[in-house]
Amino acid sequence: MKQYIIIEDEPVAARRLKNMISEIEPESEMLVHLESVEEAVHWFQKNPFSGLICMDVNLADGTCFDILKQVEISAPVIFTTAFEAYIIQAFEANAIAYLLKPIKREELEKAIMKYEKMEHHNWGTEYKELTDSLLKQEQVYIKRLLIKIGNAIRIIPVSEVAYFFTQNKIVYACLLSGKNYPVGFNLDEMERQLSPADFFRINRQFIVSAASVTQIFMYTKSRLKLFLSPASETEVIVSYERTAAFKKWLTEN
Repeated sequence: MKQYIIIEDEPVAARRLKNMISEIEPESEMLVHLESVEEAVHWFQKNPFSGLICMDVNLADGTCFDILKQVEISAPVIFTTAFEAYIIQAFEANAIAYLLKPIKREELEKAIMKYEKMEHHNWGTEYKELTDSLLKQEQVYIKRLLIKIGNAIRIIPVSEVAYFFTQNKIVYACLLSGKNYPVGFNLDEMERQLSPADFFRINRQFIVSAASVTQIFMYTKSRLKLFLSPASETEVIVSYERTAAFKKWLTEN
């Protein structure tokens, strides 16, 4: 492996992946790090590439399948994903390497070795089949939360949640009424179960609904500061990487 590309919207995850690849293949070179669907599409339209691509499934402004729908990629891809099992099965059916996050070094090394042994062929056809297969599968999102309170379980419609937030490593649902309840999932798990039309992950600590956002102010380093209802005890800042996608989401939902 001489050159590779990383498509990943989380800088920490991208650096970690780059470091692991450097350990496995010291002579390899990262050609470019792309952080969004828009950036990747623009880059591939101008730069034919035949090396290895490490591509995160879930990006700030969409999924990697939005890239595959817009540009033809004939290079082999190692997908990184935290998606549910049915999507993993689709990867297996199409003989495409995938790694579940957090990525383990030995699994990455195995995937790279598999790539190096493979004969070059038209991967683009397989990606098209994979994309079409996934688009036919309807994602089911939760409509209610089951909150354990003592020996009782309370049923809370997701429509009553203003936002989700992390505090002391516990994720809470803040209801429109102002009450907070622990949900029993981490924020990554919660994000995967929520409809992207109703909720948006703005940073590592918050997932917000459009209805909860009452005011938006420009903040340092091209970020946004949000005021939510009910009010949050901590500052709510949209990360730089997610700002553009958040603005787009807010206007469309």
